[in-house]
Amino acid sequence: MSGFLGFLAFLALIAVAGYFKAKRRANSMPRIRLSKEVQKRSTDIKEAPVLTQGSIPSSEWNPALDELRQLPQTAITAGLIAALPCLAKELYREAEKSVKALGVSDPSFADCIFDLKLVGVFDKTVDFTKDFNLASLFVDAMVFKAIGKTPTEPTPADMNAGLTHRFRGVRKYAIARKYLPVRDPGALLFGQEFAKAKGNGLNQADVDRGVLAALYTRQSGAWAAETALTGRVPTTEEFDAFEKAIATMGSAELVSKSKSIQE
Repeated sequence: MSGFLGFLAFLALIAVAGYFKAKRRANSMPRIRLSKEVQKRSTDIKEAPVLTQGSIPSSEWNPALDELRQLPQTAITAGLIAALPCLAKELYREAEKSVKALGVSDPSFADCIFDLKLVGVFDKTVDFTKDFNLASLFVDAMVFKAIGKTPTEPTPADMNAGLTHRFRGVRKYAIARKYLPVRDPGALLFGQEFAKAKGNGLNQADVDRGVLAALYTRQSGAWAAETALTGRVPTTEEFDAFEKAIATMGSAELVSKSKSIQE
């Protein structure tokens, strides 16, 4: 198990490293200064343009991003618009790498991994904006940017039938709290999606492994979003504390509760 945790930790770090690599390629990407610490890291600051539908090529049209562009262009909204393309691309690229790394043969499972990363992105975006609507628009726009689909929401019947893997975005994770009364319903939901993707139904060993993978996957999205929006990189101390929290209280308790809810 310790080897598996170490491997997941490696995957979590890849997302942040991948973002920086892509950012170096995107020389024209605007940056927003938010603090003295960020100012020291930031160079070449530009204003994000206010675009209208007529000025955007149809191939680049994005419904949620359009709503962001129509809002008053503050430093916050400009920062979201600037960060979105690179962050969406890199998180989905890492999701695709994780499919094979986690032993799933179906490449479409990258969509499920990406959905979970966006939960972490949403949490950090709320911290950044102090606005749930802005955070929702941001993650919805990332779904469309990465896979060309608008976010969808499962019905109660879909939830009960275990069909959440067919739905994109973070809304299924909000709904999961009503159906999975465990300490971390999001981790269990992903664990179930992972188990089904492995092809053995809700095999308990696969569910447990997916629960652990969920903790790192979600956190990697949060770290990448924080880096993209503020320039702040997670410290070694923070990473070590995260791993310690999982080792001492997280995984065993979550897995135990996930068993009880399925029986």
